[in-house]
Amino acid sequence: DLRSARLSPGLTDVHVNAVMASVQIILPPGVRVVDSVRAFMASVTDDSYSVLTPDPSVPVIRLTGRAVMAEVKVRTKTHRML
Repeated sequence: DLRSARLSPGLTDVHVNAVMASVQIILPPGVRVVDSVRAFMASVTDDSYSVLTPDPSVPVIRLTGRAVMAEVKVRTKTHRML
């Protein structure tokens, strides 16, 4: 869950190594996602509302790594106020 993370403008790498697992990456709105995860008998989905702008001030998460018989899902979710 990266909703509380302070993401700097530019690129942040997140390396995923999932084997027979389920991984969910939750991002705040306004973050662009670049998916470079290699999948073998796996599902890698980006359900986030990625920002489609070349603006250099927008944080970019680059997902790298591999998924083997696994599920990797990226989604956007806002904080719920208590």
